[in-house]
Amino acid sequence: QIDSYERDPKKVKEGLEKVQKDMAIMYQKIVDAGFEDIKESGIKDRHFIIIDEAADLADDSKCMEIVTDIARRGRGAGYYLVYATQYPSAQSIPQQTKRNIPVRLSYVLDDAIASNTALGQTGAELLPMIPGRGIYKNVKTQIIQSPYISNKQITERIKPHIIIRPREEKDDGQKTDSKTAENRQHSIVLEKV
Repeated sequence: QIDSYERDPKKVKEGLEKVQKDMAIMYQKIVDAGFEDIKESGIKDRHFIIIDEAADLADDSKCMEIVTDIARRGRGAGYYLVYATQYPSAQSIPQQTKRNIPVRLSYVLDDAIASNTALGQTGAELLPMIPGRGIYKNVKTQIIQSPYISNKQITERIKPHIIIRPREEKDDGQKTDSKTAENRQHSIVLEKV
């Protein structure tokens, strides 16, 4: 598990391999119990794999194979890929990965080729230069206006509330962050009895 921002390609690869292994175990658990996917199984665990600036991984074929596997099989096991790049190209967004990411969001891009790569259609090159204006594509495509938060506002308002702590091992081998779980007033704690 990668608990914070990681830029070292070797550690990124190790983290992706661990995610892939955990994903395969979860998927097998779901299938062995006779369910089609995590939603049907009632398991509440969800995992988000966020890859920011995916073009940095494009030259590592093993990393890209794992990313494609997570995109292809992950949703059924509760592993959701958030894949971002400022340079949408066929190399940074492989076709098989793109086809398995059903929801896409693009802000203004420099040409129709980049728009077609990111969204599967043109249009992002025609967006006005308004911060936060983008195209959201699920089944249908719509132009959206997302809130724009400057880096200064992030530093002032959000950053003080971000606390990254390593998870502690419980006796049963599951991970938890006991320091924050004890102090939460509105958290749901599920225990197997």
